[in-house]
Amino acid sequence: MSDHRRRILVADDDVDACQNLRDILTDMDYVVEVAHSGEEALAWIERQPFDVVLLDLRMPGMDGITCYRRLRQARPETVSILITAYATREAEQEAEFAGVARVLSKPVDPRRLLPMIDTAVRQPLLLVVDDDTDLCESLWDILRDQGYRVSLAGSVSEASRRLHDRSFDVVLIDLRLPDGYGVSIAQRVRATMPEAHVVLMTGYGRELREIVGDMGLPPPECVRAKPIDIPRLLADLRRVTT
Repeated sequence: MSDHRRRILVADDDVDACQNLRDILTDMDYVVEVAHSGEEALAWIERQPFDVVLLDLRMPGMDGITCYRRLRQARPETVSILITAYATREAEQEAEFAGVARVLSKPVDPRRLLPMIDTAVRQPLLLVVDDDTDLCESLWDILRDQGYRVSLAGSVSEASRRLHDRSFDVVLIDLRLPDGYGVSIAQRVRATMPEAHVVLMTGYGRELREIVGDMGLPPPECVRAKPIDIPRLLADLRRVTT
């Protein structure tokens, strides 16, 4: 994409509310798209990445929580903020359990919303490439709580699609993937995102050294053995993202 401004999707069946938020956010130099249903929001998400999605809790057809769950599967790095006229504690707990970042009451107060968006778009963007779904979900939860936006890929081909869509600050890559070696992903990151940091995760240290040497790659910033030492990984990430 040639436009590097931050992208926001507003999903609400209230046309006036959408237009009001679009005007405010456009004035703040965000690129803003609008959807009036959950289905329309998902169609936008499938076409292109967004940094933040503002989701109305109650929309015709698909509600905001259901839309968020499907959005997270498609674009797990996107920060979601739930907007609702029914901001009960029960609704907040349901949103928190699903993984929604924040809940805001309607009518939306820009003085509360804008700092949330600014914080979200400043979070470092990470890509975790590993076919271990349990590890990916665990890392997503841990890293999100530490202030990172995290995208996930389970194969070389899926990682290639993620890297085509957007640039990342850090890419964590498993050495062995179902359709090839993670080192090929490291090569692509080196060639297309020279400022990104690469972390290789593996249980095969000797094999890693041989493959990196055979492919003529410079060594990654760090290599972490599995099972992953989470405190050590977090220290690595703080070092390269601050």
